[in-house]
This record gives sequence, C-alpha cells and structure tokens, in this order.
Amino acid sequence: TSASDWRLFRELQTQADCLITHGGYLRSLAAGKLDDILQVGTHKDDADLARWRLEHGLSAQPAIVIASSSLEFQLPKSIETHKQRVIIATGEKTDPASIQRWRDMVLVECPDQRGLVHAISGVLLRHGCNVVGNQEFVDASSGRFYMRTEFDGPEVSATGQQLVAETQASLPIGAQVRLAQPGPKRIVVLVSREHHCLGDLLIRHQFGGINARIEAVISNHALLGDLVRKFEVPFHHVPADGLDRMAHEAAVRCILDEIQPEFLVLAKYMRVLSPDFVGQYPSRIINIHHSFLPAFVGSKPYHQAFQRGVKVIGATAHLVTDDLDAGPILVQQVIPVDHTHAAEDLVRAGRDVEQFALAQALRLVFEDRVFLAGNRTVIFD
Repeated sequence: TSASDWRLFRELQTQADCLITHGGYLRSLAAGKLDDILQVGTHKDDADLARWRLEHGLSAQPAIVIASSSLEFQLPKSIETHKQRVIIATGEKTDPASIQRWRDMVLVECPDQRGLVHAISGVLLRHGCNVVGNQEFVDASSGRFYMRTEFDGPEVSATGQQLVAETQASLPIGAQVRLAQPGPKRIVVLVSREHHCLGDLLIRHQFGGINARIEAVISNHALLGDLVRKFEVPFHHVPADGLDRMAHEAAVRCILDEIQPEFLVLAKYMRVLSPDFVGQYPSRIINIHHSFLPAFVGSKPYHQAFQRGVKVIGATAHLVTDDLDAGPILVQQVIPVDHTHAAEDLVRAGRDVEQFALAQALRLVFEDRVFLAGNRTVIFD
C-alpha cells in the first residue's frame, strides 16, 4: 500500500465517526495499520459488540466499519447514532480511481514575472510533494498571476506554515499564498419563504453532493421549518416583525456567533444586509439573484424582464458586497423564453436556473477554485 493511499485512509477517518466499505480496496489499506476496526456481521447484536470491544480494551464504538461486498447488512445501533458523519464506499468492486482523495492545495496570487511556476513547484518538491493538478492564469490588464496547485505528499499539517513561508519568499513582494484546507466547509443557510433553492441544497447535503456541512438554517419566516427539520438540520426562526434592520441582524448575529460558520449562503433570503453585517463576513456570503446581472437589479426582476420583452432569462450567483446585487459574479445561467411567457411563467422557469447556478457556485467556492480580481473573479474549473 502506497503512502498516498494510507494518507487517504487517514483523511477519511477525520471526516467521519466510522467508515463503511466492502472487503476489498480499503480493507487492504487498513490491514496491519489500524487496531480499531469492526467487520460487520461478526457480532450478533450491540451487546455482543460492546462486550467484545471492552474485552479487547477498545471503546464501545468502532472508528472503522468494514462491511460485506454487497453492503447488505444492518448497522449496530451504536453506529446508527452517528449516521450523519458516516462515509460509505460501495460497489461490487472498489476502483481506487473512483475514490475521492483529499489533496492539499496551495493557492497563489502575485505580480506576474518569469519563473513563478518553477519557483512554486520547486518549494513543493523540496517538501517531498508531488504536483497532481495545476492551473494558472495571468491577467494581462492588471499584471497579476493566479495559480491553484493540488499536490500529494507528506502530511503538511505540521509543516504547512513553513511551506507557505518558503513559497512566499520565492515570489515577488506582495504575494498572497495560502494552503486550502481539505474537507467540507461549515455553512449556514439564510432563507425567507421560497423553498426551491433550500430544498435543493438540503438534498445535495443529505447525499454528499456539496463539499459542506449545513450547520443551521436561519429564516425570517417560520414557513420552511418543517422542511428543514425533516433533514435533521437545526432551524432558527428569527422574525423581523417590529424590528428595524439593525435589531434583526443583531438577533441573527447572536446565532451565527455561536456557530462560527465559514460561509453564509443566501438561498432566496429576501432581506438587504447592512454594510456592517456584510463586513463581518468579507467575501464569505454567497447569494443567488434571480436575474442575469447586471440587468434587472433589485426586487421582482422577472417582472422587469417581462416588461422589457427579453428573449432569455437567467440567474446569477455572486459574492455579497455593500453594493446591492453588484458583488463579484461566480456563476450565471440562462434559458430561452418568448412572447408566450407571462411574468409568472418566467418566475416558474427561473427557479430551476436558480437552483443550478447556486449549486455550481457553491461547488466552486467550497473546492477553493475562486480567486478575486477586484470586482471580477478568476475561476479554475
């Protein structure tokens, strides 16, 4: 088993309370390297499992679960309690290439000059790392260089600061260098009354379709609470009735301060955020706007589009700034319409576009594929 395979196994451990797989590829990774492994089917019930583990000096719960090749089994109840953080690798045969590997990434922005790729890759080589993916871009108008590099190699948790410092020292003055943290981002979703974007995110979240953990949903209306609770996600109703904007935002901030999310997602949150609120989360608030910006800014954009007689409608996912609907654009999608579409038809048709655009934008941001270039974005996809 290679060092990179073992590193993958360790990374999977950090993402779950238990790992479920069939008896092939990942079992070979575990062989001889982990003591805390349970093979499903070897214990008749929870009591038998707990007794066996205690006799062998282990905790009541296994860290790794290896199942039969068909995965037709019943998990012990003690493991089911942690099902929200279980990773399942399934299939009759596990192809190593089909398993997502958590790779470290170094992200660089600096003034352009010759030899930058060589300098960055040289630092990685000296740290025993192997570049497995690389994308770079030079913005001729600003003379800025952008680079996103994925690499395998020794664990960088202990040497990460040194790697960043050496990379920065090899680049022009003013270079920005950071290591991207693998694994899901912690997010909070803000909504109002509309369910379609929220519902799409909850389903993707349930089945591992976004690289994020939804820590909570906050809404100024109670309408979507039952939907959220079905997915076992905390729901916070913060009504705005009788409160001015600052007072309402203060109530929302109380919840956010406890959770400390990495990103906020506005999934049809129909309130304008104050500059003070936005300033607390710079470049970390993602909004979906129901028009092809910069056209039809503000409320009821589909009705504005209908009055204008447009032949396409769209949706724009963007980062939130102090300027209403004017932040850096992440994703835009459009669909054709014609004279037979009434304003309400445009609203209905636009919902699918909004879902897709928001999901795509979150994928790009949560996979650390987005660089800011003023009010524009450089996106490596």
